[in-house]
Amino acid sequence: MSQQILKGTFTVSMLTMISRVLGFFRDLLTAYLFGATYLADAFFVAFKIPNLLRSFVAEGALTNAFVPVFIDELAQNKERAVATIRSVISFLLIITSILAVTGMIFSKEIILAIAPGFVGDTEKEQLCVLLTRIMLPYIVCVSVVAMLNGALNAVGIFGRSAWAQIYMNICLIIAAIIACFFTSETAIFILASSVLVGGIVQVIVQIPIVHKSGFSLLPSARIFTKATKQIFILMIPAILGVAAYQLQILINTQMASVLMSGSVSWLFYADRIVQLPIGVFTVALSSVLLPSLAKAATNNNAKSFSDDLVNSLRYVSFVILPIAGALYLFAEPLCWLLFERGKFTHESTLATARAVQNYALGIWAVSTISVLIRVFFAKKDTLTPTLLGVLTLIFTVLFSLMFMGNPVSGAGNWMFDLVTNCREFLVPDFNASLFNLQHAGLALGSSVASFCSLIVVLFVISRKNEIHWLPFILATLKTIIVVLIVGLVVMFLNNTVLDVYSSLSKKYSIMLIIFFPIYLFLLGVLFYLFRTKEFFETLGVLKKVVKR
Repeated sequence: MSQQILKGTFTVSMLTMISRVLGFFRDLLTAYLFGATYLADAFFVAFKIPNLLRSFVAEGALTNAFVPVFIDELAQNKERAVATIRSVISFLLIITSILAVTGMIFSKEIILAIAPGFVGDTEKEQLCVLLTRIMLPYIVCVSVVAMLNGALNAVGIFGRSAWAQIYMNICLIIAAIIACFFTSETAIFILASSVLVGGIVQVIVQIPIVHKSGFSLLPSARIFTKATKQIFILMIPAILGVAAYQLQILINTQMASVLMSGSVSWLFYADRIVQLPIGVFTVALSSVLLPSLAKAATNNNAKSFSDDLVNSLRYVSFVILPIAGALYLFAEPLCWLLFERGKFTHESTLATARAVQNYALGIWAVSTISVLIRVFFAKKDTLTPTLLGVLTLIFTVLFSLMFMGNPVSGAGNWMFDLVTNCREFLVPDFNASLFNLQHAGLALGSSVASFCSLIVVLFVISRKNEIHWLPFILATLKTIIVVLIVGLVVMFLNNTVLDVYSSLSKKYSIMLIIFFPIYLFLLGVLFYLFRTKEFFETLGVLKKVVKR
């Protein structure tokens, strides 16, 4: 892996780790305040809406279309690059403002589309509508931040988006602490209002570094330049690809809303845990890798393109597979430690842990796809990822329907009837335990779908590019063997040593305090004995950091 990619990934990962730790603290306060009640369900559904719209115009579509074009403009001269930024900012302000106002007007219809299980529950529905209207303007701020992050990454300045998110989480934490002194009904509105405040703060903290880099946040009257037109053209299929991904999340929420009460919240909390390694490492690596691949593609340097991609994938396996094993083995004590307090009961801990385990089965596939997709974006191909996204959506819906089981709430609404009819076609035997996992089945369906999509992505890339996959394959196989051996040892310890304890808190404490360090130690020993290249490369980087 090149020094710039490694350094950039390390920087973004560390900042993202701080942001995610703060985010977890925020979620702990949220769980303490609202548990898995209707207040939590309403908040999480409402918060999905601005995040969904943001992905359409910013982080998903615009960033991937913007970076390759911006690098081309920057190669010409900086003045053209600055003009491109100002034009794109103007476009974002117009589009996101229109989306925010439209969403506020039709918030009730949007809520019923996203969470049809809320139909008939007037209190939950009305609360969700109000929370949505409060948080929707957030998309204006966060879209600008996402675009600026892409521009700064292109000139070798990494981690500014993570810094912005740190400030965002601080705002939410302060609001949650203040909310502790109010009733739950008032607290939920305080938390929702802090989302908008945090978005404004995110933009403000970008101003110094933007000016220092020679860029400008001032909107331009010239929106349609040659560069921006190219970006917009690339964005069209990219938006469809994002739509497929967001539709996948939407359908998942819809299906969860017709399961037992609390399912939406259990999946949200589980997703927060599983997304930590993806956000800290995979997203950081992918964001740093994209400019490097784009430059290699612009210079027609096939060797550099292949080496950067394969080396990045080696590290995905080396980092993510052990994390996936840890999440699966320690899901219950982790959920107990993080969430079980206040209104978050032990039953919710067990339900969230089941979802974590099923999500963990697929995070390596998700991470690998996230890196591989940058191959297409680097070559200004936004159509292929879109088609792959649609395929992933189909896989996810089919497998989720197979594993989720019978709907139990919202009888009579269209989602309840649709799920029931689809399951009758896909799984005639409703009594089979494998096909009645409830909310955990949605997590498992997502994981199985990710592996199916990965096979297709690898096939497509291999046909269109000359990539030397062998180092990636060997690194993956070696890491799988190590994780399986260590996992079996830890499972043996769990089944023998912990049987003498009747207290769950003692069992969970021993698993986290004793068995988890053993897991890490054995991983290090086996990586050393297997002479794992990534292990020694990582030690080399850490030694340099310590010496500094």
